[in-house]
Amino acid sequence: MSCPNSNKVFDNFLFKSGLIDANLSPTEKAFQRRRVYYTICVVLRLLIAGLLLQFKDKPWLPYVTAIVSLIATLNLAFVRKQDGQWWSNNFSLVMNLSLFIASLLIIFKTGLPTWTLAFIFLFTILGGVFQSLLIPSC
Repeated sequence: MSCPNSNKVFDNFLFKSGLIDANLSPTEKAFQRRRVYYTICVVLRLLIAGLLLQFKDKPWLPYVTAIVSLIATLNLAFVRKQDGQWWSNNFSLVMNLSLFIASLLIIFKTGLPTWTLAFIFLFTILGGVFQSLLIPSC
């Protein structure tokens, strides 16, 4: 039986990178996946949010954010829409689309402050952590 909250591509990355031993029991793999999520993914995302705040006054920031969030939005909408994960791909899709729209609003000088990008990104982290607490891992 396969885990409905597991993504084969992501799991293979975890196994090949050595972050998780493929020979562990399913229970131990679930524990290790959560460990990787909370110690690496969340911390890395917090660092990215910090970089968004650090570079909030740079004129290139909304352009880079728009490009990255558009790629992520298209990936979630068309490539990975059926992937199982601990977090909702629909939530991630909406958050990436929000980042893209906010970036465009900043680029077109509507008065939206650039720190909004960091705020949206922080909201995605909190939403992901909240969802990970509600959705069982296996």
